[in-house]
Amino acid sequence: MRRSEEDGSFAGLLPSAKLRSTGECMIGILPKKPEQPKKAVKPQFRRTSNAGPSKESLGPLHRNLNALTVINIKERNDAMQARQELEKAKIDIEALKNELEIIHAQQGSRPATRENNAERIRLKTASFSTPSNNHAQVAKEQHEELHWKLKLLENHCQELATTNKQLIQEIQKNEARVKQSANEVQQSKASMESLHSQIQTLSVQLEDSKQQHQNLLHVQETSKKLAQDNEKLRYQVVQAHEELNSAGLKERKARQRLHDQINTLTDEKASILSQVATLNIALGDAKEENACIRNQLNTLESVHAILEAQVQTLMEKNLELTQTNAALKEDLDRELLSDIRGERDELHNQCHHLTAVVAQLELDINKERRVSNDKQTMLEQYKTTIVNLTGQVETLVRQLAELEHQQPRNLNSLLDRLHPKTSNATVAALQLARSGQGEALSILSDEKDRLLAQVKALDDEKTALYLDLKAAEAKFTTPFPSQIQELLMKQNEILLTNDNLKAELAKVRADN
Repeated sequence: MRRSEEDGSFAGLLPSAKLRSTGECMIGILPKKPEQPKKAVKPQFRRTSNAGPSKESLGPLHRNLNALTVINIKERNDAMQARQELEKAKIDIEALKNELEIIHAQQGSRPATRENNAERIRLKTASFSTPSNNHAQVAKEQHEELHWKLKLLENHCQELATTNKQLIQEIQKNEARVKQSANEVQQSKASMESLHSQIQTLSVQLEDSKQQHQNLLHVQETSKKLAQDNEKLRYQVVQAHEELNSAGLKERKARQRLHDQINTLTDEKASILSQVATLNIALGDAKEENACIRNQLNTLESVHAILEAQVQTLMEKNLELTQTNAALKEDLDRELLSDIRGERDELHNQCHHLTAVVAQLELDINKERRVSNDKQTMLEQYKTTIVNLTGQVETLVRQLAELEHQQPRNLNSLLDRLHPKTSNATVAALQLARSGQGEALSILSDEKDRLLAQVKALDDEKTALYLDLKAAEAKFTTPFPSQIQELLMKQNEILLTNDNLKAELAKVRADN
């Protein structure tokens, strides 16, 4: 407790407010026990803008490096805080030392003040002993009061001594704590140096991991490129299959066209055979008519009508044959210009044999055209001869009518004398049949043999064309399976390399 200003000599013995505040601050700041080192808490990482493109790209080394950097920053902040507290403690210790020096100085000056006070009391008691009893009583009261004050001062001095001892103990404790904090600072420096070396090693490992990451990215790019190449090869294989299917479809169409042509040729063969049969029938009719003409000349008109009807049917059949030949020629030309030439442009050297076959077919068609033209000329000649025969028959009828009135003559000699000269073998045979000669049968048999030989030649040409078609099909179908096998082998090799690269990539990721 502080007294008034009258007792100012004893006021300096009390601890000042600054000393109490510094002591309380030191007691509040400095802990009683040394702090236990805090365990490193694994920080929760946030994904920053400097992170990789995905979670998979962040390796364990990168995460450990981030954790160590966070721990290093935290320890650095703790070391800076401890250093600041140490500096503050040093300042407080200096202040306490100054306060202690002041207290020691005050304690050294305390005996002198006590002696002065005792002399002052003795002088007062000596001066007050002479007055009256009232003054003695007042002096006694003052003496008791001073004695009480002295006891209070002694108690206060004892309290100050105890507080001084406590402050000295606190200062010693603070010095021990300062030493401990200095040791901790040294340990933190050593740990920081070790962490710095670890950071350097981790930075080297980070560079290695970055290089490995770049290698992984390169491997991923190569795997993507290989996947794209694989897709391209698969697309090419699909295109090759489609081309094979289109080529097979075109071959089937060409085969169907050839079958249709063979059917048309067989129909033509049947029509030619029917024509030969009709010619045989006409020959028999001509023989019968010749017999009738020998007996009666009036039957010539009926024979002429029959022959004219047969000529008309032959002309109609010839026109049908020419029309069918023209249609076949147009179809063949159109197909040659569209399909066969298109196939030749697509397949190049593989279609030479088919072009040769087509050329042979064109030659055969030209031959058939020439044969049909020859038939047309023969029919025209036959028609002209029939017209001539009709005119001759009319003249003969007129002459016979005149001869019936004038004088009868021999009919056979008249026919022989009026026999026209012609170059057509069929017309000549008919005329000879009318005249009754046996050479007509031989001429007609020769004509029949010639037609049969032509039909046989057409059959041989058909068989040759069929064999050429089979050879062309074999030639076209044999190389395509080998090409497909090669493409499939290449595809399997590419798939194996892609699987190996994926396995290596997974192994590298597992190692990292």
